[in-house]
Formats: sequence, structure tokens, C-alpha cells
Amino acid sequence: MAANDTSTHPYYPLGVEIPDFVANTLSTSTIITIFSAACASALLPALLLIRRAAPKLSFDELMTALWFMLCGCIHLVLEGPSALAFLSLAPVLIYSHLTQRDASSVLLTFLSPY
Repeated sequence: MAANDTSTHPYYPLGVEIPDFVANTLSTSTIITIFSAACASALLPALLLIRRAAPKLSFDELMTALWFMLCGCIHLVLEGPSALAFLSLAPVLIYSHLTQRDASSVLLTFLSPY
């Protein structure tokens, strides 16, 4: 592998080579805005459907249903692609920006096929 195929990264240990590492191009506030909009686009229809199907649910039951809806969406949308193709995700996907903020260098180096 050529030396220009890797770039510096902020993960520890700093000297470890992470092939095909691409730094984030989106700011943290942009990533949070996109994530919040995606959550709202999943929760608002769920809220409307729940209110129509069971209008007498208590506030606590409604919040519990919305919490499970949010968790399910996060698992399916964010973790699903990584479970299916964790070594071949394109770095331009918003997924990579979301997960790169909390990625572990252990996973980045351990899962590398090189």
C-alpha cells in the first residue's frame, strides 16, 4: 500500500495506520441537524399514527412507544448498513460522518482487511 493512501487521524494510538481513512467534511452542528431532522421525520408520523390508533394512551405510554420507535429507526438506519457491509461503506455517506464521531480506533484498525 502506498504512503499516500492513508492520512492522519485523531484516533489513538495516533501512529497506527488506518487505510482509506477520510476525515469528516461536515461540521458537528450540521451532523446533529441532519440527525435531528431524521428523528423528527420518523417520530412525527409515528406520533400521529399512535394518536389515531390509541387516542386514550397516557403521556408515559406515548413516550414509551415513541422511544421504541426512535430506537428501532436508529438501529435499522444507522447500524443496519454497518452490519450488512461494514468494510465497504463509502466514506461519502452521512452514515460515516455520524459514526466517525464516536468510532473507536480499535474497531477501525481491527476490522481493516489490510
